[in-house]
Amino acid sequence: MAQTRGTRFLPLRCVRPFANGPSDFFDLLAVPEQRPQLIEAFAVWLKQQSSQWDQLQLDLIPSSSENWRLLVDALQAIGYAPTVTTDRRFLKLDTTASWQDYYTGYLLKHFADFKTVHNRMKTDGVSPRVEILYSGIAPHLHRVLEHYRQRRDAKAQPDPFDDPSFGTFIDAVLPAYERLGCVAFSRLFAGDDVWAYSLDWLHRGVWYYYLPAFDERFKRYAPGKLLLYEVIKRAFENPNIQEFNFMRGESRYKRQFASESEAYMSISLCNPKSMRIKVIRLASWLCGQRDTLYRTVRKALLTRRSDVIAA
Repeated sequence: MAQTRGTRFLPLRCVRPFANGPSDFFDLLAVPEQRPQLIEAFAVWLKQQSSQWDQLQLDLIPSSSENWRLLVDALQAIGYAPTVTTDRRFLKLDTTASWQDYYTGYLLKHFADFKTVHNRMKTDGVSPRVEILYSGIAPHLHRVLEHYRQRRDAKAQPDPFDDPSFGTFIDAVLPAYERLGCVAFSRLFAGDDVWAYSLDWLHRGVWYYYLPAFDERFKRYAPGKLLLYEVIKRAFENPNIQEFNFMRGESRYKRQFASESEAYMSISLCNPKSMRIKVIRLASWLCGQRDTLYRTVRKALLTRRSDVIAA
């Protein structure tokens, strides 16, 4: 339960996911056969606990998920009227198709500087290579975060890793993800120099492009894009991968590679029995009436003053 601004003295109690924060996706987790029962139970719980919350806010739900539809239906069935919006999207790529068709039919048309970068490397006599690690990743993370922070600072963007718990969480889950085969760490080399990095997650046939970074000293070669190109190519070659997911954000460089997109769903609900919402709405109405009265009286006084001066 999180507090959101209602009035200066009366906050609203908002039901949000426990892990709400620097995340890219949210969904209701349950054994597939038990999803309808879980979602119905959640809706019933909201109604039973109606005196304990004021708002429900769920964001970043992939539109392909069945769960948001089930939740909306369950809320409506008990008399609630949730609002569903789709104001954001994430980019993705179908890797079950032919790599050659994607390369010639899409990538070369959208990655216009691809040949320019290769010609530049040929002229400079550099030939980068790629290494992908599926274990033993932890010792390399500090370099990724170092370059990631430098890039964020250069673009005046917030850095989620300023919160130490975020890095601690990755350190904690990394060994388990390595054992499960759910993580890939890619590096782009040229000689002894590492040009770019990418820490990605692999789950149920989807390659999630999670944390890219590159060394600013080699930016003339677009190292981040070169590494992304190589990683996508390997995703196409991997029979266990059906989708390459660029995660949240529709940056221009992602659009150069992504041929598809999917909507994020957001579900919001105001508790119709919330006394706090009723008080806030009443206060808002009273403030509006006060402002209207003030403007009316002020206009009348100014008009009267003008008449007196004219007389």
